[in-house]
Amino acid sequence: MGKWKLKRAGGWDSQPHKGDWMPLPALGATVTGFLIAFVVAEAALAGYQHPLHWIAAAMGGTAGYVGGLLFHLWHSAA
Repeated sequence: MGKWKLKRAGGWDSQPHKGDWMPLPALGATVTGFLIAFVVAEAALAGYQHPLHWIAAAMGGTAGYVGGLLFHLWHSAA
């Protein structure tokens, strides 16, 4: 064999853990917040054509993500 040796690349475990950007509680809260905000906006604004229900759903999903992420961080710190 030659004098050069190849380094074998490590698997997933060899790389440093950078944290969860989408933990399971945040994902669940995002989906739940999106669906609830979408249904409420559809019911409240059903009288005319509008894109507001998508905007409300996006805001609900964002609020759900932030709430779920804070919940995850609060429970993982304890």
